[in-house]
Amino acid sequence: MLRGFVGLIFFTVFALANSSLVLKLKKPEQVLLSAAIISAPWSGGIWVAAIRFDFRLTYIFLLGAFLMGMKGSKRYANKIPQLIVIPFVFLIVWTFISGLQAYNPAIAMGDGPVTMLWNLIYLLAITKLIKKQSDLDFALKSAFIGLFYTCVLALLQYKIRMFEIGFIDSGIRSFMWWRPRATFMHPNAYGMYQLIIIPILFRQVIIMFRVKNTKMGSIYLVLLGLSTFTLLLTQNRGSWLGLAAAMVFTIGLDFFRRGSKKMRKVVVRVILIFLVLSSVPLTKYGPRMYDRLFTGKNAVDRKALSRSSYNTDAWIQLRKNPVWGVGVSNVRFYSSIIFTHNLYLLMASETGYPGFIMFVLYMFGFLITANKTMKSKNPYVSSMGAGFFTTMLALLIASYPGPDYAITPLVSSQLWIIGGMIISLLGIEKRMIRQQKIMRMKKRQELTPVQEAVPFSGMPPLNPGIASIN
Repeated sequence: MLRGFVGLIFFTVFALANSSLVLKLKKPEQVLLSAAIISAPWSGGIWVAAIRFDFRLTYIFLLGAFLMGMKGSKRYANKIPQLIVIPFVFLIVWTFISGLQAYNPAIAMGDGPVTMLWNLIYLLAITKLIKKQSDLDFALKSAFIGLFYTCVLALLQYKIRMFEIGFIDSGIRSFMWWRPRATFMHPNAYGMYQLIIIPILFRQVIIMFRVKNTKMGSIYLVLLGLSTFTLLLTQNRGSWLGLAAAMVFTIGLDFFRRGSKKMRKVVVRVILIFLVLSSVPLTKYGPRMYDRLFTGKNAVDRKALSRSSYNTDAWIQLRKNPVWGVGVSNVRFYSSIIFTHNLYLLMASETGYPGFIMFVLYMFGFLITANKTMKSKNPYVSSMGAGFFTTMLALLIASYPGPDYAITPLVSSQLWIIGGMIISLLGIEKRMIRQQKIMRMKKRQELTPVQEAVPFSGMPPLNPGIASIN
């Protein structure tokens, strides 16, 4: 208890100090939003026993940022796509009604509609407060600061087995000694968290080197190596395969469908540098990865058979409760195993087919929105859009063998933080286009009617005044 209280104070001070001193944010709502993003990977909070809900530190900061942001203009700068917000609000209501008839309503409410409401507040706060590129930059830097201290703690816990700060997976760790605990959260949850952040960090590395900001590019490249290394230590195969497949696909688009010649050169250089830097740790951990994937007792092909049997109980409950499901986090009471190892089947069995459809709709809503930004003609928007698209695609792939998005608030919070950034990026691009149109209209209005009537023939005009304009 004392350790948890000390951890709570430490991360409160740490998050606020980084947002105000390191990022030099001055507006209170920006400081609180930044602190919420920085502390999002940490699981410590205040346990609300009535609904079995962990009121995490990040929610405290988020609530402050949300309330302060709502004091300003009621108009949202970024329009939230209906394909995202309508299915998600429907799912919140659906899980509430479903939870009323669940075997354990308290767990169903805490892990279901209550957690989902907090994720919706993340989306509303971020889309309200991030209006321009500088706002998005501080949000991204906040996510990277959170990533950095998470990686450091992961390495400390990996090397010092008894190193603990706050609530560090104490209830699960006892039967997870067979694998390296390279994180202060569950290894699978940490792998999914890294999967969400790494593609965006990779794109920031490319952007920094493209604009010749070598200092920040080098810092981000080191962080990319550190985060990738700690991801490997989790031995979470779902995040490995999901991230690898999504990265290959999106980088392929850089070469064959979009992007300038300069962008492709930067991408190639960053990949080469990253491969050279990662060659050293791969010599040690590469064989372990290969064994984990293909030859060991828990190899993918062998584990797939046992995972299919794990999912049998979820299929049984889905057939019995096809409309309402059994309630969020209630499949465990009807199952002989820990949890269903498939996010889509888990969502269907917990919320029924209607809830599952709404879940798929808003997940693909994020993917479609990211794809729109990826197609932008603006290099910054396009590159960041590619990072967001990679994140969403990787999460969708990795969720087939892993249910961590549904069972771990740490993972779902990260998705909605990034989801808010995706929508904000689309709004930033639209405002850029509007500003460019306004500038062009102003330039046209400055031209006199005589000047507009003179066509450009490719030859120097006789009138010196018109020549100076051209």
